[in-house]
Amino acid sequence: MSEPILVVHGLNLWLGRERSHVVRELDFSLRRGEILGIAGESGAGKSQTAAALIGLGGIENTAAATGQITFAGDTIEAGDFNRLAGLRGRGISMVTQESMASLTPVRRIGDLLTETLERVASDRTVDRARELLLEVGFTEPDRILASFSHELSGGMRQRVAFALALAAEPQVLIADEPTTALDLRLQASLMALMSRLRESRGMSILLITHDLAVIAQMADRALIMREGRLVESGPTDQLFADPGDPYTRRLIEQNRSRRGSLAAA
Repeated sequence: MSEPILVVHGLNLWLGRERSHVVRELDFSLRRGEILGIAGESGAGKSQTAAALIGLGGIENTAAATGQITFAGDTIEAGDFNRLAGLRGRGISMVTQESMASLTPVRRIGDLLTETLERVASDRTVDRARELLLEVGFTEPDRILASFSHELSGGMRQRVAFALALAAEPQVLIADEPTTALDLRLQASLMALMSRLRESRGMSILLITHDLAVIAQMADRALIMREGRLVESGPTDQLFADPGDPYTRRLIEQNRSRRGSLAAA
């Protein structure tokens, strides 16, 4: 059993001027080379948990957090948003639900990639940008480098977002609803990409989704969240075969009705 690269202990998160309590006493760990799925309905606190791990991305003035986050042996208080933001892009990278949020429509993909690479002091940036695009599945990297984001399909933009996330060689990749709004063929392609990244880089992936079918196919372990709390967790095959909580059973049945039988059930 590999050691954890990321440990979250007693995480609480409040957002907004009303201090809505969106994550409550959350504990979990992510092992090296593991894919850990976090699932739950809208409002469960999944994306807010991810935001807390990387310093909340600009909403610190209306947020508060308690608990501890340990990354690669370094423990950071969850309320220390500046230190957590230092993990963003280097130790931990994130692909958001909407890939366009990672792209600037008035700049070419090559400019975005090389600028990201230059920020992390990499050399031969254009060559490295081509390598990243090849790694995420593009066969004509020079054409993509010369393109604007609006010239690419949704699936292609999502792959570019993965390339941007990989530029700093992170140890942990957070994928927040990466397959949402994509058809089944593109979903399968992105899931295959994440599996390759785990195998080729030894990367740990925190996969956040409301779609339990994706969790069943991809994750080694799964966490089920509801209203900011952890409902249950365990190895994916066991959790889907014999869920212990009525909420988890209901989610599984809802997914079956939408997408057919789950691979792990």
